[in-house]
Amino acid sequence: MKVNLDESVKNQITMEVEVPFEEMDSWLTKAAQKVGRKVNIPGFRKGKVPRAILENYIGIDALLQEAADLMIPQVYWDIIEEHSIEPVDQPQLEILKLENKEPVSFKAVVTIKPEVVLGEYKGVAVDRIVRKVTDKDIEDEIERMRQRAAKIEEVADAVVENGDFISLDFEGFIDGVAFPGGKAEGYSLEVGSGSFIPGFEEQLVGMKKEEEKEISVKFPADYHQADFADKDAIFKVKINEVRRKKLPELNDEFVKDISETCDTVADLQKDVREKLEERSKKRSDDVAKNTAINKAVAGCKVEIPQVMIDQRAEQLIEDLKMNLERQGLTIEKYMEYAKLSADNIKENFQPQAQNGVKYDLVMEAISDKEDLYPSGEEINEQIEMIASAYFQDAEKVREQLIRSGRLEMLIYSLRLMKAAQFIYDNAVVTDVDEKEAKAKEEKVEENTTKKTTRKTTKKAKGETAEKEVVAEEIEKPAKKTSRKSTKKKEEKVEENTEA
Repeated sequence: MKVNLDESVKNQITMEVEVPFEEMDSWLTKAAQKVGRKVNIPGFRKGKVPRAILENYIGIDALLQEAADLMIPQVYWDIIEEHSIEPVDQPQLEILKLENKEPVSFKAVVTIKPEVVLGEYKGVAVDRIVRKVTDKDIEDEIERMRQRAAKIEEVADAVVENGDFISLDFEGFIDGVAFPGGKAEGYSLEVGSGSFIPGFEEQLVGMKKEEEKEISVKFPADYHQADFADKDAIFKVKINEVRRKKLPELNDEFVKDISETCDTVADLQKDVREKLEERSKKRSDDVAKNTAINKAVAGCKVEIPQVMIDQRAEQLIEDLKMNLERQGLTIEKYMEYAKLSADNIKENFQPQAQNGVKYDLVMEAISDKEDLYPSGEEINEQIEMIASAYFQDAEKVREQLIRSGRLEMLIYSLRLMKAAQFIYDNAVVTDVDEKEAKAKEEKVEENTTKKTTRKTTKKAKGETAEKEVVAEEIEKPAKKTSRKSTKKKEEKVEENTEA
């Protein structure tokens, strides 16, 4: 078998293959067996037709075509494996020659994974913004605990306030006519939550139980139901019940009720501080890590084939469809609301898809260079996490991953994670106080604004000066032309006079 590989086109290999006819014999036999199971030839059972009889019945050309359809994919993948080629798309196949007793030749054009030119990914300089936990942070967190532990109780003769939970009846009218979906009884509402259109909840404040009232509102111009958009409406409302949160007192009893490890308020404050500091550090690390990774990725060069970007965009669209379905929506409805076409959505996902593909390629390249592969223990831990999330046995999950071919995908994702962590572990991280970082950022913005203003002013002055020069140059020739023209006219007049 002769194989010629042409790599002259970036990220593409064209292979031209010639297979001796002798090697086609086994494929012709397989083709005959396959075709023999489908055709009815008198005197023979299906699948039991001798190859010579079948050749005479359907013709050698048809059998050769069937044999080539079986042979070419296998030969293609053998070449891919032998030459360690990494295709990223299905090949474009073309049979060049297919004749009886002659070598079979075909061409395959395949897009391959691009080469990544790594930049600086070790020693990346990055600031880690450190936010100090304050006493107010602790107070706010404990207040949230009290809010979560609050009891909601009915308050007799209460006047409705923001934050109250009420039960109300209402019916809406437009131009004096009740509209569909505008009526409810015993509707539960947290006043001030913004559940209704603007102006509705604000007018409930100050009402009492059993009180009735008419509320005038206007539907927003961009209201999702076009029939109601920008229209005035009146709602007749009645308050049935007013309930209010009753916060528990902050004392040792409260602490014992909500905590398994703390007995006193001081214990709780200490525990909250430690957890907030841990949360703050993790948040700072996450931001700094992402910054370091983004810097490393930005410093790498790779020409990504469009097909890889399109494939990733399709994945993102499928993810969007699944998310919409979980919310009871369809992609068609989403497109209608957002006034987008299928091409618009695909185009909108292109930048995200390109960034995602580049990230994967760079992380994979770093993983290869630094020999970053997950250990058996790390793989097992990941499988156990998946099993725990779906309440399944870890061994069954492993078997499912192997059967579906997704274990390799899991290992690949762990490689990328290790590469990302490697970048951050080897980054030059400088801790910067949040206030200092903010002041530094504002200073940079201020300087940028000043530079932009100076450039704009300078450009404007230059344009003005240029206009003045141009105007002056336009005027000068005009004056000369005028004098010459006058002189000629005078001479012409004199000539005519003399005549």
